[in-house]
Amino acid sequence: MTTVHHDIILIVDDDAADIEFTRRVIEEKASNVRLMTAKNGEEALNLLFGKGSIPMHDTTDSPPLTERANTGKFWIPKKQKSLDLDSLRAILLDIHMPGIDGFDVLRIVKSHDMTKHVPVIILTSSQEVKDVRQCYALGANSYIVKPISAERYEHAVQKIAEYWLNTNEQAASSIDIHVTDNLRQFS
Repeated sequence: MTTVHHDIILIVDDDAADIEFTRRVIEEKASNVRLMTAKNGEEALNLLFGKGSIPMHDTTDSPPLTERANTGKFWIPKKQKSLDLDSLRAILLDIHMPGIDGFDVLRIVKSHDMTKHVPVIILTSSQEVKDVRQCYALGANSYIVKPISAERYEHAVQKIAEYWLNTNEQAASSIDIHVTDNLRQFS
């Protein structure tokens, strides 16, 4: 029996209505996509790097989360992950969430060898210039402000799905790149 390979999109948003709306639109546009959701940054990082991933420097005198996240070396991945990173086509990420926010998730994802190749599309209600600049500085691939009207929001999500699933060429994972580079050394 063959296993059907599905591309995965991870939606990270603390607004359940936005998650459900985005899910519905993408499922209508691309039936071959497996959608996974996280309602906050901690859930997203657990999906990406394994449930119970532990912070480095996890001691009582360790610096606050944001200081540790700024180093780009916050999460230690465990061996079992909840999703296949090689099938992960994109992360749709809200930035203003309680707890571990989207900025920290973006910083960690783009600094980790296992995930830095994954496109991160910021999908947020924030129009703040400082937020846009910070997201691009952290490695966001796109920044989209959620439209107010349902019709425009649906159109924006359709365009996101169309581009990132059908038009954009997916990068090889960094693991594939390292293996290929190592094999060339022996040729």
